[in-house]
Amino acid sequence: MTLRDQKHNLILCLLCTVLTAFISFHTILNQASARSDSLDKVLARRTLLEDFREHLKDPMFYSIDRRLNGTTHFVRPDGADHSAGTELEPLRTIQEAVRRAQPGDRILVGHGTYVDQSDDGDSFILIDKSGRKDAWISIEPIPGERATIVTSAWNAIELRRAAFIQIRDLNLIGIPDALSEFAGNGLFVNDSHHVRIVDNTLYGFGGGGIATIYSDYVLIDGNDVRKTSETSYFGNSGISLWRSRVHDLQDGYHFVIHNNTSTNNRNVVPARSTGEISDGNGIIVDRHELDSDDDRIRPYRHRVLVARNRATSNGGRGIHIFRSNNVDIVENYVANNNETPEIFDGEITLRIARDIRIEGNTVIQGKGSRREYLFDRGSARFLD
Repeated sequence: MTLRDQKHNLILCLLCTVLTAFISFHTILNQASARSDSLDKVLARRTLLEDFREHLKDPMFYSIDRRLNGTTHFVRPDGADHSAGTELEPLRTIQEAVRRAQPGDRILVGHGTYVDQSDDGDSFILIDKSGRKDAWISIEPIPGERATIVTSAWNAIELRRAAFIQIRDLNLIGIPDALSEFAGNGLFVNDSHHVRIVDNTLYGFGGGGIATIYSDYVLIDGNDVRKTSETSYFGNSGISLWRSRVHDLQDGYHFVIHNNTSTNNRNVVPARSTGEISDGNGIIVDRHELDSDDDRIRPYRHRVLVARNRATSNGGRGIHIFRSNNVDIVENYVANNNETPEIFDGEITLRIARDIRIEGNTVIQGKGSRREYLFDRGSARFLD
């Protein structure tokens, strides 16, 4: 081999070495960039989750046990409403216990079935009194026991202009009147604030499962809502917030819908207002609009958190945001909804909705759904 050929081969080897080093360096840069993008996403997620937690400012979103320091009223099916309401002499009806309850009191309901035998169509249990911020009123079962309420009333339990009330771990069963407007609701929160609806089971109500109207500061957590909304012509859903009213101007979430199961809810009867099948959603935030042509409606500006719920096999959408703003939809499991032939929307639908933040949801498009997400005249940000 000549000297010239040796120099040529040496130059080729050097070029190959430089090229290999360049490719390796470029690969390292790409990997570092990818890791940086991934880290940025992780940091963004951590920041967002911290932001969610930071917005849970009101103590009602945690525990109120230390705010139940008054009298305990016991209720059992074989009790008597003229009795003392103690463990040895329990009351017979939850309504009598509510009548006696004062701020800080706890109503403990014993094992058995409490059947509404009235025919007046009103609420079976009406709570129209309030606790205080430091002294709530709670209705819950005796520890280790299971209380079941069976009713065809307009509402199984209604909170009417009440505050600082907790309803926890009750089993509510509706017996709907076929195709009647008195196909009532399970838990109805009406013009109330600071309400906790926790770990209840609701089944078979012809109207809605859990519904709020003109209310503020409501926690709906850990409930199981099934097979509601079929025989009312008011367009009900499994869990619904409608035209909420501002109680105060404190920042943070005022409504939290968390860790609930809402399944097999659907409308069978057309809505009276439209003549069409319109709802039967798993969860709906309805008419939280900032702007309204109705002067009587004050704009609702506070945020709503819809997080870690399961909304499946509903006739309407899994999660529906209608004419509402400032909602965070986070880490929900939404699958196989829009089972009613008349409804052909997204699994998660935003209609006339603004400032919606979406992160970490698992969405499975069912046969009746047009797509996973459907946006109609609104704005949303995906944060994952």
